[in-house]
Amino acid sequence: MNSKKIIVDSTKDGTFLDVLYEEYRKHIGDDDELIRTLVELHNQEKINIISEFGLLRNEASSSNFFIIRNIFRSLLPLLNVPVEEVKSCVKQLTIEAGNDMASHDLILPFIEFCSADIERVESLLEQELKITDDDFDYISTALISGYKINKRTYFNKAVQLLNHRNPIIVQRVIFALSRFNYNEEPELAATVVKEIITCTESIEDEQILSTAINTLITLLADYEDLEPDIIEFFERNIGNNDPDFIFRIAQQLNYRHANLSENIQRLLLSFF
Repeated sequence: MNSKKIIVDSTKDGTFLDVLYEEYRKHIGDDDELIRTLVELHNQEKINIISEFGLLRNEASSSNFFIIRNIFRSLLPLLNVPVEEVKSCVKQLTIEAGNDMASHDLILPFIEFCSADIERVESLLEQELKITDDDFDYISTALISGYKINKRTYFNKAVQLLNHRNPIIVQRVIFALSRFNYNEEPELAATVVKEIITCTESIEDEQILSTAINTLITLLADYEDLEPDIIEFFERNIGNNDPDFIFRIAQQLNYRHANLSENIQRLLLSFF
C-alpha cells in the first residue's frame, strides 16, 4: 500500500497522527517527499490537514508532539486553505507547546503563508480589528505579512493604528513595527520612532511602554542616528519604576549593548 493511500485511510479511522509519525520515521533525513504528499492530498481535498492537526495534543504520555508539530510547520506555507482556519490551528498548537522555547516557531511560517496572498492578509487584519483576540497576537502577523507585499500601504496602516482606542492593538502594532525591514527606506525607521514617541506621550499603559522600549532600542541598534529622539523618550520616562518597564530595559541592554553608544547605555543604566 502506497503512502498516499495509507495517509488518506488514516483520516477515516482516526489514526492520522500515529500514521504520520510512522511515515516521518520512514523519511528521516529527507522529509520533503512526505511534505509534498501531505500538501498535495490536502489541496486536492482528499484530506483536511487543518482538522487533523487540530487534534494534536502535547500529552505527557507521548514524546511525538514537537516532531509532528514540526511537520505542520514545514507544510503550512504551502497550504491552500482559508486564513480563518489556519489561524485557529496556529493558535492552538502554539498554546499546546506551552513554555517551550519552540512554542512560537509557527509564527514565521504563518507569516509566509499569509504573505503569499494579499487577501489572506486583508482578511486576517479585518477580522482582528473587528473582534480582537486578547490572548493571541494576529495583528502583528497581518501587518508584517502585508508589509512584505506592499511596504508603503502596510507601513501607513500600522502608523495609523498607533492611535487605535484598543491598547492591545496599539501594543501589537508597536511590536510589528520592530519587525519591518527598513533597509531600503531607512527614513521610515525615523518616522516610526517619532510616531511611537508621540503616541506614548499621553499613555500610561505599562505594556505599551514596555513594548515601545523593545521597538525603539531594536531600531536604535540598527540606526544610530535615531539616538536623539530615543533619548527624549527615556528622559521623559525617568522615574518609571514599573517592574516590567525596568525588566525590558535590562533585557535590551543585555541583548543590544554592543550596538548602543556609551551615552545611551549610561542613560538606560540610570533607571536602576
